[in-house]
Amino acid sequence: MRKCIEVSGKMTMEGLPFRMPAVPISYSQCLTKKDLVPQQKEQNKDCKLVSQKILGNTVTWVGSCVDKDGNKTDSTGTITYKGSSFDGKIDTVMQDPKGAKTMSKLQITGQRTGDCK
Repeated sequence: MRKCIEVSGKMTMEGLPFRMPAVPISYSQCLTKKDLVPQQKEQNKDCKLVSQKILGNTVTWVGSCVDKDGNKTDSTGTITYKGSSFDGKIDTVMQDPKGAKTMSKLQITGQRTGDCK
């Protein structure tokens, strides 16, 4: 059965020449037992789940994306499910074709809102 969740969190960026305030995020997604990783779909990016491990109620994963301009994004994440909710974090390194890197940290929470349609 597909469960609809509302994901929210705050993202902070590192490696920028200025201090950026935490950016709130929010999106809805359907999850299944085969697809336990919350992820916001991004246009014009080729993304793949590199690895995933489930230990009890905790899911860890590694993901990688490349866009049409050659910008690469590598992410590692972990979430722990607690009944109809979860919390976790996603660490991301973005690298442009010239090698410049920017890092982000995302603290996330999720709450089941019902069955997906």
